[in-house]
Amino acid sequence: ALSGSPFQSHSVPPAASTRRAAARASGKEEARYKALAALAPHLPEAERRDVLAEALAAARAIENEQDRSRALAVLALHLPEEERGTALTEALAAARAVGYKGDRSRALAALAPCLPEEERWGVLAEALVAARAIGYEEHRSYALAALARSEERRVGKKGRSRWSPNH
Repeated sequence: ALSGSPFQSHSVPPAASTRRAAARASGKEEARYKALAALAPHLPEAERRDVLAEALAAARAIENEQDRSRALAVLALHLPEEERGTALTEALAAARAVGYKGDRSRALAALAPCLPEEERWGVLAEALVAARAIGYEEHRSYALAALARSEERRVGKKGRSRWSPNH
């Protein structure tokens, strides 16, 4: 192909390249991480690692702890094994830093299924303690329901819950 030709060979189709540029240009970190994370699976391995690294940097820059925790947990599932633990540790630290008990409980409950088995139960216990400490009954019930949904999603994957009285 001729240099500068529109038919020049690309490692990524021009549409993907345009989407990547748009994702990188997004001003809001949360939107940027989401766009980059959505784009990553469609890229060749070498570019995927770079885009996931950018998405991880954007997620780490999210100011709201609950949103940062969620973003890091989502990305952790797509990171190479050697980077996953660090992202999950950061997600857990962000979830624990959430000020409002209801939001903290929901953040911990949402994160728990992503964690290794040996950490999961302690995090679910933390989420339960935070949920029970909520003074407003309606908010407490929402937090407890989120905790139950988290466990339900995990159980749906593996069978019976460890929380079950028959376990």
